[in-house]
Amino acid sequence: MRIDPKVEKPTRTMLAHAVRGELDELSGVIQGIEDEQRFRDCLDMCVIIAGYVAVDVLGPEWPTETGLRRMAQNAAKAEDEYRLDESQVYDYLRKSAVGFQGLDRVFATSEEMASWPIVITASLLTTFCPRGKEIWSYLDDIEEALEQAGSVKPSAYPAMILMAHRLEANKAN
Repeated sequence: MRIDPKVEKPTRTMLAHAVRGELDELSGVIQGIEDEQRFRDCLDMCVIIAGYVAVDVLGPEWPTETGLRRMAQNAAKAEDEYRLDESQVYDYLRKSAVGFQGLDRVFATSEEMASWPIVITASLLTTFCPRGKEIWSYLDDIEEALEQAGSVKPSAYPAMILMAHRLEANKAN
C-alpha cells in the first residue's frame, strides 16, 4: 500500500493543527480540500493511524475492550486543548480504528465526522508517542510500517504474528 501524497500531506497538516490546538487553521484546511473523496481518504488515513497506535500500545495481542477503554481514558485525561469525551474516543477506537466500521457508527453528525477523527487521532499520537520520540517521527514510522504491511503477501501474516510474539517473549526473558 503506497500512501498517496495527495492524502498524506493534508492529513499531516490537519493533524499538526489539531496537535497545536489551532481549530481555526484546522477548519481552514478542511474547507480547503475541495475534493470530497480526498477528504474522506484523509479521514480514513486518520482512522488507520489510530488503529496502528492502538495495536502498537496494546499489542502484540489484538486490542481488548479493557485496553481500549484505558487508552480512551488516558487520551481524554491528557488532552487539554479539546474536551474529549472518553466514551466517544473509546467508540472511535473500538468501532472504527480496530472494528473497521464507518465513522457514521461513531459520530452523530457530519460536522462531528469531519473533525473529531482528526482531533482524536492527534490526541492519540500525542498521548501515546513513545518516550524519547517526536510525534512526527512516530508518524513517519507509522506510515512506513503501513506501506510495508500493504506490500506483504497474506501468506506471510502468520510468520509476522509469530515473530511479534517471539519478540515479546524474548523481551520478557
